Amino acid sequence: MLFVIAAGNRGFDGAETVDSPASADSALAVGSVNKEDVLAGDSGRGPRLDGALKPDMTAPGVQITAARSADGFLGVPGEDYMSQGGTSMATPHVSGAAAILAQQNPGWSPDQLKGALMNSATPHAALGPYAQGAGRLDVASAIDQEVTTSPASVSFERQPWPHDDDQPEIRTVTYQNDGDTEITLSLTMAATGPDGGPAPQGFFSLSEQTVIVPAGDTAEVDITADTTAGMVDGHYGGYLTATADGIGVTTAFAVHREAERYNLTLEHTDRDGAPANLYSTTLIRVENHQFINVLGPATTTVRVPPGEYIVLSSIIEGTPGEANSTATFLVNPSLSVNGDQTVAVDARVAEPIIVTVPNPEAAPVQTAVESLRITDFGTLYSWVFTTEFEDVFSGQLGPDQTVDGYSSTVSGTWAQPNPEGGFAGSPYSYHGAWFTVGRMVTGVEKHLQQDEMAVVEADHALHVPSAKGAKTTWGYLPGVADSALGVNWNEELPFTRTEYHNTDGGVQWRKRFDETVLAGDPDFPFFQPLTITVSDLTEYRGQVAESWNRGVFAPVLPAEGEPSINRTGDQMLLAPSVYGDGTGRPQSGSVNGTMELFRNDEMISESPFLFAVVTLPSDAADYRPEIEAARDERFRLSTETSLTWTFQSGRVDDDTTIPLPVAVVRFSPSLDQYNIAPAGQQFTVPVEVQPQAGSDWGDVENLTVEVSFDDGQTWQEVPVQDHEIQVEHPDQDGFVSLRSTVTSTNGNTTEQTIIRAYQIKDLADPPATTTAPFTTTTTTPSTTTTTTSGPTTTTTTTTPPPTTTLPDEDRDFFSDDEGHLFEDDINAIAEGGITIGCNPPANTRFCPDESFVRGQAAAFVRRALKVPVSESDHFEDDDGSVFEEDIDSIVGAGITVGCNPPENTMFCPTGQLTRGQAAAFLRRALDVPAATTDHFSDDDGHLFEGDVNAIAEVDITRGCNPPDNTHYCPDDLLTRGQAAAFLRRALLP
Repeated sequence: MLFVIAAGNRGFDGAETVDSPASADSALAVGSVNKEDVLAGDSGRGPRLDGALKPDMTAPGVQITAARSADGFLGVPGEDYMSQGGTSMATPHVSGAAAILAQQNPGWSPDQLKGALMNSATPHAALGPYAQGAGRLDVASAIDQEVTTSPASVSFERQPWPHDDDQPEIRTVTYQNDGDTEITLSLTMAATGPDGGPAPQGFFSLSEQTVIVPAGDTAEVDITADTTAGMVDGHYGGYLTATADGIGVTTAFAVHREAERYNLTLEHTDRDGAPANLYSTTLIRVENHQFINVLGPATTTVRVPPGEYIVLSSIIEGTPGEANSTATFLVNPSLSVNGDQTVAVDARVAEPIIVTVPNPEAAPVQTAVESLRITDFGTLYSWVFTTEFEDVFSGQLGPDQTVDGYSSTVSGTWAQPNPEGGFAGSPYSYHGAWFTVGRMVTGVEKHLQQDEMAVVEADHALHVPSAKGAKTTWGYLPGVADSALGVNWNEELPFTRTEYHNTDGGVQWRKRFDETVLAGDPDFPFFQPLTITVSDLTEYRGQVAESWNRGVFAPVLPAEGEPSINRTGDQMLLAPSVYGDGTGRPQSGSVNGTMELFRNDEMISESPFLFAVVTLPSDAADYRPEIEAARDERFRLSTETSLTWTFQSGRVDDDTTIPLPVAVVRFSPSLDQYNIAPAGQQFTVPVEVQPQAGSDWGDVENLTVEVSFDDGQTWQEVPVQDHEIQVEHPDQDGFVSLRSTVTSTNGNTTEQTIIRAYQIKDLADPPATTTAPFTTTTTTPSTTTTTTSGPTTTTTTTTPPPTTTLPDEDRDFFSDDEGHLFEDDINAIAEGGITIGCNPPANTRFCPDESFVRGQAAAFVRRALKVPVSESDHFEDDDGSVFEEDIDSIVGAGITVGCNPPENTMFCPTGQLTRGQAAAFLRRALDVPAATTDHFSDDDGHLFEGDVNAIAEVDITRGCNPPDNTHYCPDDLLTRGQAAAFLRRALLP
């Protein structure tokens, strides 16, 4: 039997991406090409890990239309046909061709069938054998193929570095003539080197130029590979072509001339001193973040390039998942490889992690041991997170060294479990974070005492009807590290909680409150944040009270970071924060807004968004930004906001950024837990004018405040005395709107209107909240990758959590997108908490022109939609991937199905995403209906045409050739900037 197997869809990862079992010698591994025979970007590429030639051949696998199962989950419900792509769509073509050959030649062996298919294939001139094998399937030629070779392709042994002792290697090709006439074959050979040019003279050679093959018999010819003939390391390969009248036989051949490599032997030892039975070890090359997974027995050797590496290892002992299981997390933060060496990965160097909290009824929600290394290429995170620290150990491998840019963290959250096993309803939570600078922490023992902890009495109000609340806390060591893993769970609103924090080691804290609502398909519901409120870094001491999610939700100005309204040279940045809570914390969420900028009463800029960078004339002038914002029907309060500033501005130095003289008016009344004030009473509303920090705004010269009880139809002034106003509430339910005008001593003004600033009601009848089931979710402000082993989960990532400079809402977040086509979109998704940046811990850059991979898409969408953690491991190829948890989560929510239909056992997490794939991804995530219009001319018949038209119909995409936008470019790789535009339009309406 001939096994015809898809080569896999990890080709975007480059070489050595042909999956098992296609990598087996006897398997016929099939790659994917489009109708022009161009290799699909995700088609698995060779060589095999041992250097052998794979894949074996290719077949059409892009935009393949097939019947759709009425009971299946792929395609558009109700449609009879659908298009799919991938090596799994290419493989049936070859299987069918093999069946035809088997019917015609029932006596042929699997090797003869394989040979006939491969020897008759048509190679693409621009591709080498490690990409396409023998070439694209040619069924007609295979049917007439009388001459085949054994083997069907030739793999030479990998020639290890160095090459001063390389020996020529000979392989024999046997031609089989199944015809009834003797054939004389003329032999030619063409080969290329790693750079795509011709292989050096003498690198490959033939023993014969012609060969006679008797009827029904065989003849042999030798191919010799002499790697000493080349000076460049890499992959060499080509095609041996045998021809006669009406006959053509093609045989692929290849050899790998290895670049500089050294043997790194790792000896894994458990805590009893025995060889470790179960371990997970990864080497990460510091200069380029290349990941090398170590597989095999306790003592195993890998070939690695020279350089500096981080060694990450988890050793599991006992029975995974049971009480006798232990986990040891080991890190060598800097291993230099410049020759063969042996590394001891010895669990006995680790010490236990022991943390107790004062309340014996508290249970760990999540605990973690984390490793962070800041490199020139970016930041590397790795962690083990568990449900408890019991039987968890940590330690540093290698020499007793302190490494610059390295730190490690032990952190955890504890709360009172409820009868259902979750933590909803817990009246308290404990938060601890401890940092070790320059080294991997080798054990820690902390016994928290109630009187030594900071106490935060936190209340959380209800704003959006039926919403839930989720609170996340992260510990930071400013300028060094942060505690990447925070955990939250949905609570019924309103709720109060006492939050305890350790205070030693210089730890500071940042908190985030999400007001969450149900979203998604009714069959796959999940909670997504409607608003996100983030605090400044706080060093808690003693006992404090905090109020969250209370109005008035009004414009605020950033307390930390760059000014949101500023001028640099002749460019003005306008990034107003139109919503913040009553304490001045910025709040992001779903909002529509527009801005107009007037210069000396002439409009010079108009933006459909709450962000703009405007180039101005150099001379000083009067400026007036006019801002309008509105929130949708889900919001009860601050439904409409308008803001107008006037100030003067002139040119400043190109390398100087100055905050412009603007101010906002904040109102902080004592609203109840439902954001309601009593009707029929006089009510005090504190008023504060907040100038932009560092600006020359001046002092308050005049401040007037007006109130409206009919949504702004009529207004009445109320006097401001001692920074507060007294509002006489009508004796009926309704809302209070607030309008203010302030003038400074420097002549700057602010006019601000907030419709439905707060609600008034007979408080004997407060609004009811729903009792929808809660979802416990783990929130990490970064992409996460998990590999479950016993009681622990090992995670590695190169995308960091928020740093000590977490961006405030509505400002210019990154320095490398100035003037970029997608700058507005990038800032918008940063405001929405969907992205953080690409250069942690500073996170001052977004890298808009770098490619966007499928795993990043999973992380972005999961973060934006607040998708809960999945308890299932859905795919095989993301084990140990940086995005595993994100991938499993969005699969569990029905947002994605995989990259190798119909099996869908793989996700291809590091595969670069094409624009067509992005369309399918977003359409599925948002359940976008089928389009009624064909929007683009270049996707006709494309695999993703239906998805492209669907997202175009709802304005998620506009095309790739502005201003005409007649093309979509479905096969172009998606950049991070383009992804920002897609995600902004899709997720931040």
